[in-house]
Amino acid sequence: MEFFGRTPWPSLAALRSYNELNTPLAFVVWGALEYWLRQGLWLPRLLNLTLSFTLAVLIAVPARGLTRRSAAACACLLLCPYYLFVSARIYTDMPAIFCAVLGVRAYLARRHVWSAALFVLAIATRQYAVAFPIAIAACEATGGQGRSRGALLAAAVPIASLFGWMWFFGAIAPPEALMSQSVPTAPLAIVIPENALYLLACAGLYFTLPCLLAIDRGIRRPLLRPRAAVAIVSVVVLFVLFPPTGNRGVDTVTMGLFDRTLHALHLPSAARAAVLGAFATAAVLSLLNRPLALSMAIANALVMLKAHLAWDKYALPLVAVLWLLTSREAWDSSGHEPAP
Repeated sequence: MEFFGRTPWPSLAALRSYNELNTPLAFVVWGALEYWLRQGLWLPRLLNLTLSFTLAVLIAVPARGLTRRSAAACACLLLCPYYLFVSARIYTDMPAIFCAVLGVRAYLARRHVWSAALFVLAIATRQYAVAFPIAIAACEATGGQGRSRGALLAAAVPIASLFGWMWFFGAIAPPEALMSQSVPTAPLAIVIPENALYLLACAGLYFTLPCLLAIDRGIRRPLLRPRAAVAIVSVVVLFVLFPPTGNRGVDTVTMGLFDRTLHALHLPSAARAAVLGAFATAAVLSLLNRPLALSMAIANALVMLKAHLAWDKYALPLVAVLWLLTSREAWDSSGHEPAP
C-alpha cells in the first residue's frame, strides 16, 4: 500500500516491480486511498470489513429471502476462523473473494457480462481466482444440451485475463517478488500435488463437516453410487503418493491452523496424512452429486498445484463459494439441485 501510495496512479514500471506475488488491483486501490486521503491503515481495514459483512449478508439473504438454510450457511462461513482473520487485516483475500463470489452469483443469474467483469477483477487481485471461471467453463462444456455459449464466453474472458497478466509480468507473478521470495513453483513445469490435497482437506473441515452438522446429510447419497468407490480410491492413492505432511521448499513448515492442530496432538506424519485424507474424501463425496460445486473444488485444487505453499487461507475462496451455493441450493450449471 505504501509503495503504490506515493503517486496518484502507478506507472507500468511500478506495476511490474512491486515485491508481492499477487496481481495488483487491491494494492492500487489501497494506494490511491492513501495518496488522496492520507488516513493510514484503518481505511483499507474498514473496506475489507465492509466487503466481508456485505458478502455474509448476500449469502444469508438470497433472492427468495432469509431461510433457515441460508442463515445456517452464513453462520458456518462466519465460524470459519480464517474468514474473520482476513476480514480484519489488510490482506488481498477479501476483495478477491468478494469479486469471485459475486461472479458466481452473476453466473447463476445468467448475467454473463457482470460475471466476466467480476472474475476479471478477482483475478486482477489474486491469480488463484481463475479457478472459478475454469470450473464454470468445464461445467458448461460438459453440460450437454443445457450448456450456454454466453456462459462459456464469459468464463473465457477472465481466463484470458490471467494470461494477460502473465504476459505483462513475463512470469506467473512480478519478477522481483519471485526472486526475493524464492518461490519453488515459479517455473511453469513445477507443481506441488500436496498443496492441492491439503486444500481439499480444508474444504472437508470448513465446509463439509459443518454442512453435515448444521444443514443436510447429502453425503449419504453418493455413498450408494459406484463412482463413490472410484472417488475414494482416487483420493486414497493420491494421499499415499503425495502425503501433505508439511510445506517444503519454504521457511513456513506447517500449513495452517488445521495442520498445526494435528501437530499439537503429536500425531505422526502417517496419522496426520490419514486424517487429512479422511476430510478430503468427505469433501469430494459430499460434492459428488453436485456438478458445479465439484468442478469448483477440482479447479481450485488444480490451481493450488502452482501455489508455493499450502495454507488453510487459500481454501477460503472455495469455501465461501460453496456456502453461497448451499444457501441457494444451486449445485449444477442450471442453478438447481440435481435430481437424485
